[in-house]
Amino acid sequence: MYDSKFSEAITVLLSWIERGEVNRRSANQFYSMVQSANSHVRRLMNEKATHEQEMEEAKENFKNALTGILTQCK
Repeated sequence: MYDSKFSEAITVLLSWIERGEVNRRSANQFYSMVQSANSHVRRLMNEKATHEQEMEEAKENFKNALTGILTQCK
């Protein structure tokens, strides 16, 4: 999925270069968009890791609570 989007982005960038639409301003804007996308991906990856850690903690808490309940029933 991401490889096809990258290919599309390269195609767009090359067409801009061929048509002479790349100048300092547009290059800076393009670079800023890439930086923003990269920051967004990093933030999402950090959030995912946090959620996965919270899920593991919740599973462990549930397991401990269930073990406690089963121990009381014996």
